[in-house]
Amino acid sequence: MCFSFVNGKPKSGISSDSLCNLQMGQYYSNWSPYAPHNFFPSDIDMRHTTHIYYSFISINEKNGSVYLQDNQADINMQTAKMNDYGLIMQFNHMRRNNDYFNTKDMPIKNNAIPDFNPASYSLTNQKNFKLIMSIGGWSQNKSFLVLSKDPKYMDNFIKSCIDLVISNGFDGIDIDWEYPTKHIEVQTYTEIFKRLRHEFDELEKEIFGKDKTKNWFHLSSAIPCDKDILKKMNLKEIEPFIDNWNLMAYDLSGEWSEETGFHSNLFQSDDKNGLSIDSVVQYLLKNLKLRSNKIILGIPLYGRSFTNVKAIKSKVIGVPFKGVDSDFDKDSPGIWPYHAIFDLNYNAYYDQNLVAAYVYNSKKKHLIVFDDFHCLKRKAKYITEMKLGGAFFWEANGERVSKFQERILPYFSDYNCLAFDKKSTSIWNTKELLNYFKKIDISKYNHILSKQHQKVYEIMKLPEDEE
Repeated sequence: MCFSFVNGKPKSGISSDSLCNLQMGQYYSNWSPYAPHNFFPSDIDMRHTTHIYYSFISINEKNGSVYLQDNQADINMQTAKMNDYGLIMQFNHMRRNNDYFNTKDMPIKNNAIPDFNPASYSLTNQKNFKLIMSIGGWSQNKSFLVLSKDPKYMDNFIKSCIDLVISNGFDGIDIDWEYPTKHIEVQTYTEIFKRLRHEFDELEKEIFGKDKTKNWFHLSSAIPCDKDILKKMNLKEIEPFIDNWNLMAYDLSGEWSEETGFHSNLFQSDDKNGLSIDSVVQYLLKNLKLRSNKIILGIPLYGRSFTNVKAIKSKVIGVPFKGVDSDFDKDSPGIWPYHAIFDLNYNAYYDQNLVAAYVYNSKKKHLIVFDDFHCLKRKAKYITEMKLGGAFFWEANGERVSKFQERILPYFSDYNCLAFDKKSTSIWNTKELLNYFKKIDISKYNHILSKQHQKVYEIMKLPEDEE
């Protein structure tokens, strides 16, 4: 149970240590620093962010091994906003140095964002987060299939996963396979988690010896908001090996739909579609019997557009449309990041029954469905009602970063008194891991991983190692 705050302190004399330790994850894509996003790691609001899901890591379809997808962004990029080469090392630097972060509340308008959580929790601990590598994504949905063709490909996959985690300073792995539905695919999907957890357990024993008391390395999977797919994915058997399920609670409608519709509505409408996030959460809990605290609710930091939408009796949801636009990003038709939606200055509407929002321009006949501040606040309450494990944003580059704009995350945290687990320690902050890291024979790595390993060591090395 989470508790409310009065004047910056918990009600009923409850200490801050008694608060819920929820996850607040953000998927950061390696295309974020490029136009039109121009969004860098230092732009993320880290006051309450507990997990960064670095997206995406690719699979080599010739042998099953995983590899860094974009060398320019992942390991070589350097800009005025980045003090090191590559996005991955930028995140590693952020975990070791509070100088990257704001130590005061970010200004909004003429006031400051109220931070109801203790300063020691949300400000000085900004560098406390876990860096997870996310493998797959929609464009890689067929790459996983190679793992079922030959046992050697699965062996290569597992070994290369562990090597990539250790050489790059990651805290674990997120699997984003969209989606395993056939019998052989589900078998492969299940085997991935069993074997990765086994390898993580063995690695932790090697690092901590008899002092291993918990699972340090993170293991999760992104799952769809679709009951027909979920029932085929063998989630209950996988659950013991996994830390959480990242429920992609969005894309309920889009350019493929017959009519306009909300794409991330919390509750069900009375129309013939009937899609909702709550119906899927209920299915996961009641039908599949999954643990509620392992379900992480996905929140879209983007909207989906519809064009040629003519209001019928003042109604723009559930009406015909023709096409979607590519006005923000020609490579992502129909997608509008959160910050860009507000720049349009369209009329905004909120449906409190469905918990969904949209903006509409009647002259342009242009509609965008998305989650506004009201939706975020209600979904935060839903997390506590359903005792879920937290939330994540897809994707971080939708955030508003101008000092004249309101940040998104406080509407999900401070204003709702959700306490995110910023006190949880990364394995990279332990002396045992760093001592183990020093002894690794990097001759087993390829050139890229060897260089990444050396960079991580320079960032993470113990004080006694410094000259």
